[in-house]
Amino acid sequence: LTLGKFYEQTDRVEEALEIYAHVLSNVDEANEAAKRGLKRCFYRGRFPREIRLAYLKLAPVKFVGQRMRLSEEFHVGEDATETFAYTTSLMFPASLSGDGAAPWVRLPGSIGDANLMYNRAVYGLIAKPGQQVLRTRWLVGYPSSTVLMSGGDYTDLAQQIAHVLVRGHVYLRRYLGIDRQPDKLEYFEAFLTEDGPTGAERLDDRVFFFDVDTPRTPLELVREAFHELGHLLIPRVGPFDGDDRWANGDLGERLMFQWLAEEAGGAGESGWPSAQAGEILSQLYGLNGQEVARYILLSCRLPINVWMATPPDDFSGDDGLERFAGFCLWVQAAHGRAFLAGMLQKPDATEPSAFMDAYKELVAEVIASGATLRFDAGALNVMGSKLMQAPVEGALRRELIAIGAEGHASFRVYLPEGALSLSVECDRGAEAVLSVHLDGASQFVGNLTGPVELGTLQAGWHEVRVGCASEGPVEIKSLSFFTTEPPGE
Repeated sequence: LTLGKFYEQTDRVEEALEIYAHVLSNVDEANEAAKRGLKRCFYRGRFPREIRLAYLKLAPVKFVGQRMRLSEEFHVGEDATETFAYTTSLMFPASLSGDGAAPWVRLPGSIGDANLMYNRAVYGLIAKPGQQVLRTRWLVGYPSSTVLMSGGDYTDLAQQIAHVLVRGHVYLRRYLGIDRQPDKLEYFEAFLTEDGPTGAERLDDRVFFFDVDTPRTPLELVREAFHELGHLLIPRVGPFDGDDRWANGDLGERLMFQWLAEEAGGAGESGWPSAQAGEILSQLYGLNGQEVARYILLSCRLPINVWMATPPDDFSGDDGLERFAGFCLWVQAAHGRAFLAGMLQKPDATEPSAFMDAYKELVAEVIASGATLRFDAGALNVMGSKLMQAPVEGALRRELIAIGAEGHASFRVYLPEGALSLSVECDRGAEAVLSVHLDGASQFVGNLTGPVELGTLQAGWHEVRVGCASEGPVEIKSLSFFTTEPPGE
């Protein structure tokens, strides 16, 4: 315990916490000196940077912890789960905890010359990769009801925002491999203020939620948090011609809403969309499952349709950002998260064309390596297709792509130069009588018992149309492209 006090006095809070928690968990669970020391670690001076997961139950601070089940499709790291937590006890900013004055933070210049005094804090923690240790990554600061003239109590709102931010942070870290440390701060910060117009804004490594005395719908609150988190962590893309010149915020909110829907669907037995998944979203954030499904349709699927209806490399004009978001969402639908992550991290430049070039380079690298380039059928051009029924709007892509007699599914694909073959995966295998057209030219009609040789192609975007020449339904699952000759021959 003497060593613990020494660590406290030298601002080695984490080491002091380890000493006190070790005594309480392994030596004497009733040791009053260790309990007082542990309380000082949380309520005097700065909040601990790291806390061992097993010690949360000993802390004098209440936490809400969640263990997320990540998608099996792709995630960074071997462990398919992730743990995070946030505080729900009365907590103070560091300077106030140390008997100092409540801190002030400069508000963004967009709302005028103003400062925000905050005397309450919620801390968000995320598990370190591969370790049973939580690391403090977020502070959500806000003024208490005792210092606001309005008397507003934003404790619940601050905790909800912390919950959304840490979950979104986990998504970006584990699904795209994107994370970083703040440039000048101990951890990322978010602040709640009654000033300004309704909305949120990112400034450096801080996010500000304005006009918090005006209630937001749960959907809008989550959208604002995901949007600003995208600006904070996803590489910048732009500038575009419209009002929002950088795409990472819009892209972030669309991706994270899809991943949230996927997680909710995976947590139940019915998948997404379902009433059970909607109930899970309601329990998490008060979200309405039907409203989230509508958001995914309007903000994640329609942008893909818009991109499909325009030249694939053109992101100019007022809707350029929307089309770029549609392109990125299509990449995820077609190839999965790993491909999207590689594309977003590859360029050094910020122009949209740099990310398109990165995509094409990745496609060429896959084919050159002798691997198979797979396009999920859920990335089809639905407007150019004739389906037996409307596809199911799944969390990440369209699902159940079924064609019948004289029907077809159309796909936009980018292919590198070379001799390529195509394999079509469907639910009826060799029983199905299918037709394959490439850029309008017939390539094959019959039972697909093997790959279709497409000949030598020029690098570029192509249209592949898979038709049904027999009774349906035939569910198309994927298209796969690979070199006709084995590598090296």
